[in-house]
Amino acid sequence: MTTTRSAGRSATIGLMRRPAFALLWLAQFISSAGSALTTLAASLLIYRLTGSALNVGLMLIASALPSLLVGLVAGAVVDRMQRKAILIAADLLRALVIVLVPALLPSGIGWLYLLVALSSAVGQFFDPALASVLPELVRDEELPAANALMQISTVGASTVGFAAAGLIAAFLPLEWVFFLDAATYIVSAFCIAAVRLPTLPAAAEEGRPSVIGELGEGLRFLWGTAPLRSLLAVCVPALFAIGLLNALLLPLTQRALGADELGYGLIESPSSAGFIVGSLLMAGLSHRLHEGQWIALSYLAVGLSGVAMAQTTTAPAAVLVYTIAGAVNAPNYVGRSTLIQRHTPRELRGRVTSVFLVARNVLYMLGMGVAGLADLLDVRLVYLAGCGLVLVGGGLALVLPGLAQPMSAWRRVLRQRQAAPALHGGQMGYAATGADLAVLERSLPEIGGLGPRAASARRQNLGG
Repeated sequence: MTTTRSAGRSATIGLMRRPAFALLWLAQFISSAGSALTTLAASLLIYRLTGSALNVGLMLIASALPSLLVGLVAGAVVDRMQRKAILIAADLLRALVIVLVPALLPSGIGWLYLLVALSSAVGQFFDPALASVLPELVRDEELPAANALMQISTVGASTVGFAAAGLIAAFLPLEWVFFLDAATYIVSAFCIAAVRLPTLPAAAEEGRPSVIGELGEGLRFLWGTAPLRSLLAVCVPALFAIGLLNALLLPLTQRALGADELGYGLIESPSSAGFIVGSLLMAGLSHRLHEGQWIALSYLAVGLSGVAMAQTTTAPAAVLVYTIAGAVNAPNYVGRSTLIQRHTPRELRGRVTSVFLVARNVLYMLGMGVAGLADLLDVRLVYLAGCGLVLVGGGLALVLPGLAQPMSAWRRVLRQRQAAPALHGGQMGYAATGADLAVLERSLPEIGGLGPRAASARRQNLGG
């Protein structure tokens, strides 16, 4: 394993106490909240103006399509330029685009589609740039905890953004949402400007390949690196299935459980809380397993919780199961991000990250498109088929090179005397082992100079 036990000790508090990481986390939170504001407000506005569900769907397509058109190119651009400048520019450009919505909307609804698509296109540069700078701010053993905190920021901010947009839509003119969104991007830009980020060395332009050529270089690196290639193979069935399961939740709750729209909301909402709890646990426990192990266990648990979801007959049981599903979904997000960052050199991180982001969005959309099968077949049956694909993804993570771990690694986990860190002195800790004491001896030479009997007594005192 490339991680160490020390990663679990007060990782969350320690990272958030560092100004650079805390500012980057805050920028991500504010930026994600702004994106959620725009997504919901644009859909509500379209429905108010047209009353058409088709037009709402077209709005969602307008926000997702830029990922397919510019996502991969954006990753290559991120690797060519200073990432701090890209992050700030992306926030400021999105603020400018969004603030134009109330001004141009009276000229035609087409402006709303165009401006939302432009904002989403600019966002394709922000996400890989943010993922690329994170390993520059934290130590390698802290990466899993840092990624867990970033996932908490994204999910928590989206929840806040959706709720804020709903409140504004209920009591104020909907156009106010776009002004608030623009303000969030400006605040995010100021947070990033205050962070000192390492700069990439300037590359000689002479003989340098084009953006497309550099994109090809990133794809060749990904395919030639076993852990990354295996991770992409795992993502194909798993993410396709998760897109399918997300789209099926509403018809499942209404047809199988007899719940109304309020019941659907009560079932769906706690999953975000479960995801945040799971991410918090990962911040302290991620060092205990290899990334491949976390990904495998997470997908297997998501698949099995989905099977349980398909068997539920009451709304309260569905709430409990779906909350658990949200919690066990967190480790694969953290594991994927950490694996990509650890196996990709800094000059290629933008391109490799973008490949996975685009693949995720494409697979989600394909899975959502297949959800129409529930109109022809029993919704529980289609849901179970999606769960089976998630289980396939977890099974692949158990056997593919770069992700699979030997049985000895799994036996070590089973032999651990404690399933969770013990609380001691306000910090996360664990029982000392022989390996830890050997490290301590190297750090404190006077222990090594003791006689055998005295050294043995000292070890017993330290370990006891």
